[in-house]
Amino acid sequence: MNPRICVIGGGGTVGSAAAFRLAALGVAEEVALLDARANMAQSHAMDLEQAASVMSGTGVRAGSWEDLAGAEIVIFAAGLPERNVTSRDEYLAGNLSIVREAAGHVATLCPAAVVIVATNPVDVFTAAFAKLTGMDDRRFLGYSLNDTLRLRWAVARVLGVSARDVEALVLGEHGEMQVPLYDRISVRGRPVFLTAEQERDADASIRTWFATYQGLNSGRTSGWTSAVGLATVVGAIAKGGSEILPASAVLHGEYGVTGVSLGVPVRLGPRGVEEVVELPLTPAQSSAFQAAAGKVGGLLAGVMGAIGGQGRESASLDGSSDGGGKGGV
Repeated sequence: MNPRICVIGGGGTVGSAAAFRLAALGVAEEVALLDARANMAQSHAMDLEQAASVMSGTGVRAGSWEDLAGAEIVIFAAGLPERNVTSRDEYLAGNLSIVREAAGHVATLCPAAVVIVATNPVDVFTAAFAKLTGMDDRRFLGYSLNDTLRLRWAVARVLGVSARDVEALVLGEHGEMQVPLYDRISVRGRPVFLTAEQERDADASIRTWFATYQGLNSGRTSGWTSAVGLATVVGAIAKGGSEILPASAVLHGEYGVTGVSLGVPVRLGPRGVEEVVELPLTPAQSSAFQAAAGKVGGLLAGVMGAIGGQGRESASLDGSSDGGGKGGV
């Protein structure tokens, strides 16, 4: 049976685009859009409901915090308005109060839900969200699939093939300290090893992508890419199985890390992260992964120290500083 999904930040770019993709694929029974700007949520819901009526049986509507009750999957895509930044970490302070607010409602209304965090910095907020709710942290995963999608795109460009034929994987931070696994690339199922020049070109593409995009000063995040990836993640949660996807998960000793959420290969199911798949890493990859863990762990410690371990916090959706669900680039 398809899940019932609530999108917090459903009036923004990522939330509304994800809702459209979910409705187009028909992988959800219902999608409820929650947003501080009720008019934006209602506007998207009215439009999407009509679009969905000719694409699938998915119901789409606007909602409020109370609509979290009974939700099986929550997509958290709320955040302050997009602005020109040099690092996703610059969203941390502004988005923290929104995370705290949402965590209180999720813990109270849908403690059995799986929560997909798509608000930056994703890795920090995935672990913080879990801690604030007191829920099983395996029910939380951070959306970091965009990094892998961009690596596939970059590799396809240097090889002159379709990105649909490329398999690749990025671990680590959803940010500057991502760890692309260039020794695990395949095309149409066959291993491929890039030349030194091809790897440099592909690496330059993925590592400059964020700065190039931010330099456009468009005021929007990468909604379409995020929507495609989020629907893929939702599908994997709903059906479970053997498919391996990258996601930010709170680690319990895997890859030598504990208590920090980082991008790793996972198997997903109705309870969230069913398994963290441990791949053998080269010394350089392992070192980069540990460095990412150190950075994200430091930011997480600062966040939890700042909120003083107060835990759950409740507030009104209309009183949120949510600027429309920007996040997940």
